[in-house]
Amino acid sequence: MIEYKQVKKIYDGKTVIEGLDLTIDKGSFVCLIGPSGCGKTTTLKMLNRLIKNDGGQILIDGKDINKVNVTELRRSIGYVIQQIGLFPNMTVAENIAVVPKLLKWDKAKIDARVRELLKLVDMDYEENAGKYPHEMSGGQQQRIGVLRALAINPPVILMDEPFGALDPVTRDVLQDEVKALQEKLGITIVFVTHDMDEAIKMADVIVFMEDGKIVQQATPSEMVRNPKTKTVRQFMSKHREENGDVELVCKDLMKSNVFKVFSKRPIMECLGLMRMRDLNTVVVTDENKKYKGVAFIDDLIAQRDELSVVGELVKESIPTFGLVDDAKDAIAAITEGDHDYVLVLDGNEEVAGIITRGSIARSLTEVVWGDLSA
Repeated sequence: MIEYKQVKKIYDGKTVIEGLDLTIDKGSFVCLIGPSGCGKTTTLKMLNRLIKNDGGQILIDGKDINKVNVTELRRSIGYVIQQIGLFPNMTVAENIAVVPKLLKWDKAKIDARVRELLKLVDMDYEENAGKYPHEMSGGQQQRIGVLRALAINPPVILMDEPFGALDPVTRDVLQDEVKALQEKLGITIVFVTHDMDEAIKMADVIVFMEDGKIVQQATPSEMVRNPKTKTVRQFMSKHREENGDVELVCKDLMKSNVFKVFSKRPIMECLGLMRMRDLNTVVVTDENKKYKGVAFIDDLIAQRDELSVVGELVKESIPTFGLVDDAKDAIAAITEGDHDYVLVLDGNEEVAGIITRGSIARSLTEVVWGDLSA
């Protein structure tokens, strides 16, 4: 397990990482992502002390990294960078064997490990072991860079935008290979990227950073469904646009004028408001306008003498979606589920709108025929 505890980093008097708390489970694949200058690479490099933290603690399996010999620390952590960094005067086998030689492994053990690693990525030993880096493609060189990081079977590997300079096809293949290796070997990978597609494809957990802080930490599916901030939403929107996988999102289907009541409103008042508007359910928020759930008129009537405020009868039975979630999911929740409507929440967990069968029909009509009211 890797733990960052209130970690701080200062450059030239400016705090670039502030109060960072992050736990990375053993055997997980975690992607650090965010805009340029957000602190993701600094966060990565503090883990092997290429950059020293100025406050807080960083622990690996309970040990403070600043109390471990720095050479031993770096030899125990694999490191892969975009520039690859193979030694041009060494063969493939010699490049892979750099750290094992430093650790004084015997020749037979090193040779066996090189053969084993090349086999993992379907590279024939006899054909490739004696090659020099200049005789290989960029993708092949990066494979060797990954294998070198794996040479002593480290529990942790750090990868700093390792595929950024590769063509899209090679990049896609290497992403698959690295993910397969990580799952097979059970190692922990901390991976820096600026590409949301890459993060969604590879990560178990995505950590989105902005201005030296973590603004969202979630699984890929959760981050797609519910981006928390404007910057995260922008990254997600770019991902959707580039993949062409969403033409309509939930905000395209919703009606924004949703009647809501605060959770502390008296039940009798709420019943009166619902009857005036002919509502069977009402959306309930807290005093900060954050969504709490819905209340049903039958429950309010049944409990009006025993309970006092509507918040005591809130249920979370209505599906919710984010503004840029795929509209197909919301439509399915209504047409295939037992729901008359679903709610759309913004990045602050406030109710942005409601999607009903009528709003779906209106929006789809406009897509096909254009705005009929124009």
